Amino acid sequence: MLDRFNFKGISIIVLFLTISANLCLQKNDDKDRILDLIDLTAKYAEKKDTSKIVDLLSDDFNTIDDQSKKDIRELLTRYFEKYKGVVINILSTNIIYIKSNKAEIETDVSLSSGISKVLRKIVQYYGETYRFKIILEKDLSEWKFEYAEWKYISITDLFPESYKMLKKIFPNI
Repeated sequence: MLDRFNFKGISIIVLFLTISANLCLQKNDDKDRILDLIDLTAKYAEKKDTSKIVDLLSDDFNTIDDQSKKDIRELLTRYFEKYKGVVINILSTNIIYIKSNKAEIETDVSLSSGISKVLRKIVQYYGETYRFKIILEKDLSEWKFEYAEWKYISITDLFPESYKMLKKIFPNI
């Protein structure tokens, strides 16, 4: 009887450890997917691929200014027509939380356009810095942007890790 009790106890502990390990792996997998999504979005923006960016937005996407998916498509189209040579540097991304099918992140971004990327680096022009607050929603296994707000921030307001990254890209700032 005692052996059966010990076996059940050990089985329950093993089950909990297995569930915990799977949840940790899932969170790490989700974290990697979210970080990849941010990088992919920046790459699409540099290529001025409005359609691919908009495909990453959930159907009920909105912003702090109540901009819809359609509004973002128009905003990106106008921006890409107006500015040439868009360069986006993701400086850092902080994951606030990941809970089942929801996640919230904040990311610091350096955005520049115009003169060539090489020339910007030579003249130490890093562009403007923004902080994005983003809520993501997971639909099956795919993360999509559900909500976004952004604001201009000065270089002194960057997250410490963002400033370090900007300093790597532009050592003389």
